[in-house]
Amino acid sequence: MLRELASFFADLKDVVSEPVRATIVRRFCRVMADKLQAQNKEALRYWLSRDQGRFIRECEIKDGLCAVPDDLEVTATALAKFCDHWISVSVFRTGTDSPWRPITPEMNSIRVTMIKQLRDIAAGKLDPSELTTGE
Repeated sequence: MLRELASFFADLKDVVSEPVRATIVRRFCRVMADKLQAQNKEALRYWLSRDQGRFIRECEIKDGLCAVPDDLEVTATALAKFCDHWISVSVFRTGTDSPWRPITPEMNSIRVTMIKQLRDIAAGKLDPSELTTGE
């Protein structure tokens, strides 16, 4: 049944905008998690760790908005630790089996901009709708 629903959500590409479609899928995922939490903790664990990601891929969501839940709340301390960690790293890898690669000057520039904007959003100095990508 989830495959049929994913196909339905994927077919909405020609009907609604991508952000709206991503929001609909994200809300469906939240409803599914709420139902599973009330019924079966083990099924909820599988949904969150494995099935939800597969469902989102099958819905062909390319927006990336589904990666972060709407109701995510992060404390200022956690945000500061996150920013401090990522601003200070000099190498990264894309997976546990991937080789470590250095962060290039171009990557560093993007990283600094992203972290500054994240801090500005947390401080209320920047509205997320005002973010620009230079396009």
